[in-house]
Amino acid sequence: MLRVTAGVAFINMQREKDSPTGNPRLLKDDACAPAGDTLACFHCGRASGPDGVIRMALLGEERSFCCHGCAAAAGLIAGAGLGDFYRLGRGAVPAAAGADQYQYWRAYDHPDMQREYVSTSGGDEDEIALRVEGMTCPACAWLIEKYLSCLHGVREVLVNYTRRLARIRYDRRAVTPSRLLTRLHELGYRGEPALPGWERRRMERERRALLRRLGVAAAFGMQVMMVAWGFYFSGGTPEREQVRLMQGLNLLLTLPVVLYSAQAFYRPAWRSLALGALSMDVNVSLAIVLAYAGSAWAVARGAGDTYFDSVVMFVTLLLVARYFDFSARRRAALHLEHLQERRPALATRLTPAGDEWRTETLAASSLRGGDRILVPPGEILPVDGTVCEGASRVDEALLTGESLPVAKRTGDPVYAGTVNREGALHVNVTGLGATTVLAHIIRAAERAHSDRPRMTLLADRWASWFALAVLVAALAAGLFWSQLPGGRAFPVVLSVLAVSCPCALSLATPAAYACAIDACLRRGLLVARGRALEILARATHFIFDKTGTLSGGALQVVELRQLSPLSRQECLRLAAGLETGSEHPVARAILRATGDDRRELAADLINHPGLGVEGTIAGRRWFIGSLELIRRHVRIIPWQLTGEIESGRPDMAVYLADAERVHGLFVLREAPRAGAAGAVGALRRQGLRTVMLSGDRRPAAAAMGAELGLDEVHAGCSPEGKLRFLDRLRAGRRAVTVMVGDGVNDAPVLAAADVSIAMAAGSALAQSHADVVLMNDHLEALAFLRALAVRTRRIIRQNLSWAVAYNLLALPAAVAGWVPPWLAALGMSCSSMLVVGNALRLLKTPDAEAR
Repeated sequence: MLRVTAGVAFINMQREKDSPTGNPRLLKDDACAPAGDTLACFHCGRASGPDGVIRMALLGEERSFCCHGCAAAAGLIAGAGLGDFYRLGRGAVPAAAGADQYQYWRAYDHPDMQREYVSTSGGDEDEIALRVEGMTCPACAWLIEKYLSCLHGVREVLVNYTRRLARIRYDRRAVTPSRLLTRLHELGYRGEPALPGWERRRMERERRALLRRLGVAAAFGMQVMMVAWGFYFSGGTPEREQVRLMQGLNLLLTLPVVLYSAQAFYRPAWRSLALGALSMDVNVSLAIVLAYAGSAWAVARGAGDTYFDSVVMFVTLLLVARYFDFSARRRAALHLEHLQERRPALATRLTPAGDEWRTETLAASSLRGGDRILVPPGEILPVDGTVCEGASRVDEALLTGESLPVAKRTGDPVYAGTVNREGALHVNVTGLGATTVLAHIIRAAERAHSDRPRMTLLADRWASWFALAVLVAALAAGLFWSQLPGGRAFPVVLSVLAVSCPCALSLATPAAYACAIDACLRRGLLVARGRALEILARATHFIFDKTGTLSGGALQVVELRQLSPLSRQECLRLAAGLETGSEHPVARAILRATGDDRRELAADLINHPGLGVEGTIAGRRWFIGSLELIRRHVRIIPWQLTGEIESGRPDMAVYLADAERVHGLFVLREAPRAGAAGAVGALRRQGLRTVMLSGDRRPAAAAMGAELGLDEVHAGCSPEGKLRFLDRLRAGRRAVTVMVGDGVNDAPVLAAADVSIAMAAGSALAQSHADVVLMNDHLEALAFLRALAVRTRRIIRQNLSWAVAYNLLALPAAVAGWVPPWLAALGMSCSSMLVVGNALRLLKTPDAEAR
């Protein structure tokens, strides 16, 4: 609908003119200061001197601008066919911000302020979330995105019209928060950092306004219906004076509904028309105005039918449908708001005072990295950190969906927003404000809600064309029925306008995706991109990395072979004495197998990198490690027992020996992650093919693949080999691939897959390329995610099928004159409520579908 070619061409021209890099030059604030005679900027209204003014032909006249930014924005608006943007008072009226306002905005540039709402994504890039007041339609969101994207240093702008939220990624060397707020003001909007609590307040204001309109419509509508029912069921023919009296009363009773309650449809309809577009609100508004005006004319003439009862019922039921839609959006938005509000405002900092710790209560925003804080039992952690003293269990359900509290001891990480359940903890601060895991989850969820999947875009496009088709059908039906006797043209036109408004078509996909993303977040699945659900429903292959994904990366002792008279306990005790203090995975596996048994620590330890360890216990030299280490230091080796392990079995062999002989053989194996076998089985039962791509040896990968029941196992794969496999798979079988990984080496294949899923414990690089993050590392959630995606697609198809079928049946019936206006109003409103109610079922997706 919007014509953007001229605007984009103008921006490109300005970029070439202003800087060699193609980016518009950012002027300092004093570049627009008055000098001598002043002229008002056509776009922002700021005064400029004649020497610094920029002139350009725009909208049929020569216009003056204070800077290239305003000229570029005006050219973009005019080129997009939005010239009425200025005529209606949007762009020309914002007054220049005063010195006090600039000083107020510059306060947001202070590092202490930015820690709460600005996140650093790496390098010189920052990301800020701004709440924007004054947005009245999706075109406003489009305009803000285009305007701010033209500023030098701004890398990405995403505006969520539903939440009135702008998320901007920029180069901190070229752009500051105050600069962004100033530019928003020049465009005619007011911006503020999105601090906790604002979303709840905004949604509450919107809810109250909607309930007030609905209350007025319902209260007066009931009075109108009572009068109308008196006519319907009077049992006789009322006198003319009674009819005129009752119709006049209904005329007055319907007026508040038309003038106040129906404003929820008039304003969006007017904005759509001003932009040269059609929306469902245009048809709704036209039906309401025509029905009331025609009924008022009939009352004034004293002849003809009135439709006051249809008007109030139409408005009331439509507002009920909108409240259903609002409730679905509000539920998802407030869940994110609840996450933000989980961070307490105060914290208890610990500072050393001799042999004791002195406590100090202060604002959590005043903490610094490296500070030590006290978290008593029952309190919420205000920051990310590492436990440096104490032990407890922490409830992480809000972040990971894990129902049971997780044990924490010295060295374990803890996260902002989680609840300390048992003992007091001393925590060393590592993450604050916008750099916490909680803030990352919120940003990713907001990005997912802002994402518009293909089905949503198609539905919006169809709804726009369908609205035009309904108007044409109403006009044609009116012309046809006006040629026939009986005076039925007017009620037929009303019925056509009311019965086939494309509300259900427009609501079919957004409501379903919003509910599905919210359901995922509650189960510990962070959907970073909304399109992932759409593609997951069509997936054919789930591809897994091995180490860190299907396995936890930890080894376990599966067998201990005694090769001498030494007992099993004695072998374990000696091995533990040699391995105590080592962080090697083999050492940790042996120590876990030993448990809490008493051990004698080895002396004179010598580490042989890649081979093993030697040390002295009770005056005797002992060795533990690989066959190569044993060959170098041990006189007698039982070759008949080592051949089979070293020549192709998946197990790892670790030998315990002294200088004379081998006493024990530890057989280690990488253990599958808990729940991995169940997850693979559930995915296979859903008809998916499961594949493992591993860089490990063939025997180890094949053994784990057989244990988990995978369909295919590919070992010895480099990152480039994984990419080649993915390309072959999609080229030969037309496969839709889902990649699950965790490491840095998985980042390329995660980026190349149709849908990428990263483990929460994986690398930051892997998570940055992921469409979905498993916050609790429970692979069983993959089956739930896939089942939810399929269920979401099914519900969207049900909604779209219902909307299309209903309109295909209702529209011809209304044109034929078989549907009275009151029934048309009832049918369309119930259709919208049915679509939203069907989408809300996604919030209660049964687990049985994922099994």
